[in-house]
This record gives sequence, structure tokens and C-alpha cells, in this order.
Amino acid sequence: MDKFKTIIAAAAVSCLPFTAQAQQKIHSHNDYRQEVPFYEAYSQGIDCIECDMFHIKGSKFLVGHDMKDLDEAMTFDKVYLKPVVNLFRNNGGHAWLYAPEKKLTLMVEIKSKDPKAYLKALSKKLSGYRDVFDPKSNPDACGLMITGYNLPYDSFTKYPAYFMFDVQYTECDGKDLSPEQMAHVATFSTNFSKISKWNGKGEFSTKDRETVQRLIDEVHSMGKGIRFWGAPDTEEAWKTFSEMGVDYINTDHVEACASFFRK
Repeated sequence: MDKFKTIIAAAAVSCLPFTAQAQQKIHSHNDYRQEVPFYEAYSQGIDCIECDMFHIKGSKFLVGHDMKDLDEAMTFDKVYLKPVVNLFRNNGGHAWLYAPEKKLTLMVEIKSKDPKAYLKALSKKLSGYRDVFDPKSNPDACGLMITGYNLPYDSFTKYPAYFMFDVQYTECDGKDLSPEQMAHVATFSTNFSKISKWNGKGEFSTKDRETVQRLIDEVHSMGKGIRFWGAPDTEEAWKTFSEMGVDYINTDHVEACASFFRK
């Protein structure tokens, strides 16, 4: 409870020393598993916060990784939407009051089997919050990034322009997307363990490093960001990935990772 109160208090004043943090972006992986979802990452100035969620009948969304573990109390509205909306409206349209130039992105992972119905329902739910999510209404709006398997690439352009997507690089390397569809792609991501067995400690073999660097460079050549999941989550890995140009460092340890890049 003490930790919860401390984190909420820090979030309320939103004045942590972000200026001391390097420009490296950090991604709070499976954020809902943190002791205090959303606020723990937010209080550390984390750039991108991930929310896995299922679409359950009508417009209801429940946060969680597996259907069997869903909790009716863990609604998207309660855990993520309302905190984000309240913060932006209380901070004059910014994620952080004392760091108005710093951007926040909410990543939503589609866990339901019908992504088109999911995105239609999500679009309807967010339609009343354009001042928070739509850059046309607010240049400093919260970024919205959609991820998950079986994304409907063919219908990217049918959703609101502020619906941006994180595309699995192993499923689509960009060649199958039209220029209009590519305009809706924010990042490409891939499972690091499929391309390297490095555990984030000790030697990172030259061969593996070259393979990873080549992938990073390919994505950057398309003007997109890159994120690895299933990747080692150690200080050595954070440092290495940052030096190699990984745009979002994927971590389950938000406080430690944020502190590392503020050194």
C-alpha cells in the first residue's frame, strides 16, 4: 500500500527528473503485471506502456494475457483509459505537466480472435477522447499503437488516422504493405529469441550481433522504429540494444531500466 501511495503521489505531481533521462525510449512490457499497473511505469517516465486486452461482448474490454485469467475488475477503462484521460486533461493536454515535450504511447495488444470487430469497438470507445488520442485535436496527444497476431493489414486505412500499428516483422517485412498502409505502421517488432540465443550476459557472438544489426538497419531504412520482445532483460542487454539503435527497449523491470538510462 505504501508503494502504491508513493507511486500515485509521484504521478499526481508528474515532476520526476525526466530531463536527466537519456533519449532512449523504454517499453513497459505486459505492464498490467506490474504491482501498480500504469502508474508504476508512468511515474518513471516510461515512454510506451503495453496493455494486453480481450474484447468481451459489446464494448467491454478486459485486461489480461490469457482468457482463463481475466478479472472483471481489470477493465481497460479503469486500469488504463481513465488514468490516461485524467492525466492529459489535468496536465493541459500533455502526458507530463513539467515535461510537456515528452510523449507517451499506449500500446494495446489484441488478444481476441476477431481483430476487425475488436478494432471497430475500440474505435467507438475512443471516439469521445480525441483531445487525448488524436494529434489533429492535440499535437501532444497520447500515441495509440496496436499490436498482436493477425492484424488486418488490408484494412489499416479504414481506422482513424491516429490508430498506429506495431507489425510483427516475421509475418510482414513491409514489402506486402501499400504506401497508404505503411503510413499506419509505427514500429516493427520481432521475437529476439528466434534470431539469437544471447541471454544478455557475457559474449554476444559476432554472427548474432551482425544478424540483429542487419534487422535493425532494415527497419530503419523504411523509416520505422523497432522493438524486440522475448529479449534478454539485463543492464548489459539494455546498453547493447541502445547502442545498436533499438528504438524501444522492452522491459519488465521499469524502475531499474529507467534508472539505468538516467545514470
